[in-house]
Amino acid sequence: MKTWKTITINKKPSTEGIQISDWAEDMLKKVKWNKKQRIDLVRITVGELFNDTNLHTTDEIYAKAKKKGLSLCPPQVGLQLRVDYKDQPMNEWLYMGMKPITDSYGGPHVFKLGRRDGGLWLYSIWANPGNAWHPLHEFVFSLRKSLKLKPLDPSSDTYIKCKECKGTGYIKYE
Repeated sequence: MKTWKTITINKKPSTEGIQISDWAEDMLKKVKWNKKQRIDLVRITVGELFNDTNLHTTDEIYAKAKKKGLSLCPPQVGLQLRVDYKDQPMNEWLYMGMKPITDSYGGPHVFKLGRRDGGLWLYSIWANPGNAWHPLHEFVFSLRKSLKLKPLDPSSDTYIKCKECKGTGYIKYE
């Protein structure tokens, strides 16, 4: 899949000019900003992910994304992307493919980025495992880092032969 944006997370960015809902603010209190990372992001609708027009659950979406080489975004990506994506089109809504953060009432939420008349917003949205998502809902995931080469047992069925690989010539298929 093609990278849509590359962002760098490090310390908590300034939120000047950004509207943040109370629920998202509550989530941000649980996010730690202690590791610098560059992250390649991908956007994909539920319909594109599954190549259909059905509703799919949060668990189904995350499992399918993983099979397609995508990873869940660290929680810092929600705010950093909101700050960086200033030219977001009006009425566009993006849902962060991330491990849900438990709100103060115990509900699982993910970040939702949008732009409307009131400006650029960071919201939260309910994302329990069985929550159904419309095929037009668009998620943001991170591209999985390249496969790591390790000393392998070529007799195992979880490894595949790789002509271009250095070292043992095998990579683990996950």
